[in-house]
Amino acid sequence: MEELGSTRTMRWADKATWRPLAHVALRDECERARISEALRGKGWAVVDSKDGYHLLQGFLTRLPGEEAWCQPSLVVIDALFPGCSGITVAQGFRDLGLPAPVVLVA
Repeated sequence: MEELGSTRTMRWADKATWRPLAHVALRDECERARISEALRGKGWAVVDSKDGYHLLQGFLTRLPGEEAWCQPSLVVIDALFPGCSGITVAQGFRDLGLPAPVVLVA
């Protein structure tokens, strides 16, 4: 395994089917679909979530100890979700030392 790219995400160098993984969680279903389709069109694997809670639930099985290529390379989340906001998710990522960039959409 070698470190590739500037995202510091570890990737299997010999895995021809590897794709970067993005998690997208936005309240606006049309925007969520538009961003997800744009990422898929560029070769990304995308996990759609309807809110911050579901996004975090998806991470719980993929965080420390999992294969590095299963960890997200990008998170796009609504900054002001009620309850579990994108701001809270971004702070949690930083507290855990997770390298994936978090894009907050307002």
